[in-house]
Amino acid sequence: MTTTTNNLMGMDAPKVTRLPGVVVTSILILLSGLAALATPVMTLPSSVTIPEDEATNLVFSVSDTDTNVALFTVSITASSSNPALVPNANLAVSGAGATRFLAITPALHAYGTATITLIATNGLSQRATNTFTLNVTFT
Repeated sequence: MTTTTNNLMGMDAPKVTRLPGVVVTSILILLSGLAALATPVMTLPSSVTIPEDEATNLVFSVSDTDTNVALFTVSITASSSNPALVPNANLAVSGAGATRFLAITPALHAYGTATITLIATNGLSQRATNTFTLNVTFT
């Protein structure tokens, strides 16, 4: 007979009761509740405006409460809704830990609006998606 405790978090430990005279060769404890784990969080502006033919470096922060910030592994990808304005190849994410950078280089002589999408994925394959509007103004 086994007694378990549901909704374990942090330092909680399952309660296992062993019957007298029962030989246990192995115990498999399946911990459910992965839905309670947090996804990465990115802090981004809602919009960014830059002049035509100028690049910019956007500094943003990333956190993941499931992992030590100094050690965590969160990968970030970026994409553009308007590749004629900002080709995906012209979005470069760099940095590590909590501080990240997004280099944005619009296409030459292009202006308009694009939605830039950033996807953060942590080591537990949890994903967070954030977007902001990029306005490239005619000069």
